[in-house]
Amino acid sequence: MPTPTPPQPLQPIPSAPSILPNTRALIAQYLTTHSTLAQIITPSTATFTNTIHHLAQADQASDAFAALISCLWYCSPSEEVRTAAQEARKLWREAETSVVSRSDVFALIQAVHDREGDDLVGEDKRLLVDMLGDYTDIGHGVLNEEEREELRKSWLEVGDLIEEFTGNLAQEKGGMWFSEEELEGVKKDKVGSFRLGGKGDGEGEGNRWVSFQRGDHAAVMKFAERRETRKKYMDGADRRLPENVPIFRRVFEMRDGNARRLGYGSHAEYRLRGRMAGSPGWVEGFNASLNEGLGPFVERDLERRRACRRRHLERNPRFGGEGDEVPPEDRAYYRRLAEEEDRIDHEVISEWFPLEYTIRAMLRMFSAFLGIVFVAVPKEELDGKVWHEEVDVFSVWEEGEGNAVGEFIGYLYTDLLFRDGKYRGNQNCPLQSGHEKPDGTRSYPATVLMCSTPRTTSAPCPLLKHSEVVTIFHELGHGIHDLVSRTKYRRFHSWSGPQRDFCEGPSMFLESFCWLPSELREMSCHYTQLPSHPDYLSQWREKTPGKEDPAEKIPTEMVDDLVRRRYFDQGYWWADQLGISIFDMRVTNPSSREELLALDFAELYSDIYRELIPWKRKETNEPKGNSHVHFPHIIHGMDAGYYAYLWAGVFAADVFDRAFAANPRDGKTWERYRRVILQPGGSTDAKQMVEEFLGRPVNPEALFRRLRMAD
Repeated sequence: MPTPTPPQPLQPIPSAPSILPNTRALIAQYLTTHSTLAQIITPSTATFTNTIHHLAQADQASDAFAALISCLWYCSPSEEVRTAAQEARKLWREAETSVVSRSDVFALIQAVHDREGDDLVGEDKRLLVDMLGDYTDIGHGVLNEEEREELRKSWLEVGDLIEEFTGNLAQEKGGMWFSEEELEGVKKDKVGSFRLGGKGDGEGEGNRWVSFQRGDHAAVMKFAERRETRKKYMDGADRRLPENVPIFRRVFEMRDGNARRLGYGSHAEYRLRGRMAGSPGWVEGFNASLNEGLGPFVERDLERRRACRRRHLERNPRFGGEGDEVPPEDRAYYRRLAEEEDRIDHEVISEWFPLEYTIRAMLRMFSAFLGIVFVAVPKEELDGKVWHEEVDVFSVWEEGEGNAVGEFIGYLYTDLLFRDGKYRGNQNCPLQSGHEKPDGTRSYPATVLMCSTPRTTSAPCPLLKHSEVVTIFHELGHGIHDLVSRTKYRRFHSWSGPQRDFCEGPSMFLESFCWLPSELREMSCHYTQLPSHPDYLSQWREKTPGKEDPAEKIPTEMVDDLVRRRYFDQGYWWADQLGISIFDMRVTNPSSREELLALDFAELYSDIYRELIPWKRKETNEPKGNSHVHFPHIIHGMDAGYYAYLWAGVFAADVFDRAFAANPRDGKTWERYRRVILQPGGSTDAKQMVEEFLGRPVNPEALFRRLRMAD
């Protein structure tokens, strides 16, 4: 297919020494725009065109470089680059807070709002209201100048603490020593991958070092036969990152104090104005309704694990154990045993999902869904344009006539494998937003699918467990949302608009496609059948002489067994998500400041889960651990907003069942979904978008109906 040259080139990757000078130059330009406007415009002459529009352009002028720097902070293999990027991010935060601290610029925006606010429509009206909110958030109209300066410094400190917190998560290298006897049951090749301790490792000499990273965690908790091993490992993992504990407390105490300075009753009340939820009361009511509905499903799932445990101990009395309790350290283990009883082996299933093939298959699926085309940018054109040699880039286009492509959409980057210094997790990382430029042309979006897929598997190439297929498809969905969104202003582009509690809905909706047999087979190819690696099959034959070669596509019966168990343990999973949402609201919406200051966060987190997922335990002095500081969401971006994942699950079930279940690839439905849900980004009220698409508000009954399917 002939592909024209994209109208927007790839961004060059800055060197470490150039990051701070370039950042300072852009910041100087950004600050100058605000100073110049304040000098030449007065409140009596300020209009949307001569003030708000120019401020928006100043905001957009530095968007691409600032987003790239944030991405490099997450993923650059160079510590020097990551350090410079972190300092650049701090400079940007300082510049942004200094701008919104200006009372002269606030006076201009307020004047436009008072004079033209009722006459504006669409994105222009939304821009004015949102921009005014940037200034009132720092205390204009409520606090005097001295109080605003104190608030500005406080928000800067909060930003620095969040950087430290997330940096600790990214660089965490904790783990524990275990003897090979303690690791009985863990697959031999996995045990062999754990570092063997030497003379310089003290108590670790002759033992194996098991990190707390996801792959090692799953291996121990699912396969270690000794309960003492699983409990020892879980307790150790729960206590990791103690340095994040005081940071977490400090951040939420400061947020609460800042919200109260501004006249809000809590940080949640401050954060939720303008969101879909609207108020803490709505969120707490939503959580309560889910809690009531989920209770029977949680008990059902726990009873299934108890039954599995009873069967296991009857066959293996040497493992001991009393009563019916299934404490946390046993849950993954017995889930794995239950899956084996149902002929589900995730290690074997993963052989049909080699990373390189499955990602390309996912792109083909989105091409079919949305009528877009992904064209790989040749590697020789990526020199100086990517931060690591393993990064791939695709130019993305609308489908054209015949063999031609249509209009250019943007760029998709993929950075899929774990490496030292890279953020541990899977996410979408915007590199550049789409918006209108001053000359009437467009800035096209660029976005990164950034994953930390383990490199080591039982095969000669990275393989994906089915859960990883679901997660990556979800994150790629964020990237597609980023690409097909089309807005006038940067701040409403894609999922990053003011109603961020909607952003998880479209991606969680896509997870249903990873449970459709036809789509799973579409994404599958046994790693031995990869056309690019003919040697894999010969290696497999040498290891398994006499066995029939694996089928290219995953066997139908294997898919059917997997899909049949889709909703098993989902009551427990949703309760786990609900627990985080309840905890989030407790620390962001206390009844008083005194209540917040008296909270024991670790005890609160533990107590919430003991209530949601009940189990009996003899021990009375269990360590509470630090589980609440092991993930970034409610300290960075989803504070007073974790309920969005629960709401997204309701949205996902309802939208799929109502519009897509009968014909998942119906072109007209997908075209309408793209136009109504994805394309507006944050420029339209989210509830209105959803109700326009569904013809009514979202109904949680769809989620409960799915959970009942496991009975």
